[in-house]
Amino acid sequence: MTQGGVEGLLIESGNIDLVGVNYGFIGGCCLCCNDNVYFTGNIKFIKPFMIRGKVNGKIDATSDLVIDSCSEVNADINAVRVLIKGKVHGNVTARDLVFVSATGILDGDITSKRVVLEPGSTFSGRCTMVK
Repeated sequence: MTQGGVEGLLIESGNIDLVGVNYGFIGGCCLCCNDNVYFTGNIKFIKPFMIRGKVNGKIDATSDLVIDSCSEVNADINAVRVLIKGKVHGNVTARDLVFVSATGILDGDITSKRVVLEPGSTFSGRCTMVK
């Protein structure tokens, strides 16, 4: 699909299963972030993954996840490590680390071994530290 001189891939609502994919992202570059790049459904992956744009649904990973600064995610997240630079509305469970950067906003509960909230970040919810 080409719109406004920019090529893109239209993914219909549903499920994305990225087993065996070495990398990936949803959305476009931060400079082109807008409200019309979004996905609704479930995402599963085993390799590090970055989300750029809007996602609604559920995210289940056996690897690392980055929510880019121009992104908005409305989903429960389960991953090894989660870096939040954008907005997340939902519960985040990480086997190792949840890191909310200065630009990050998390509205939901955290369950992880380690949690980092940078100065300037926003967190609203409960935090449970596990061994």
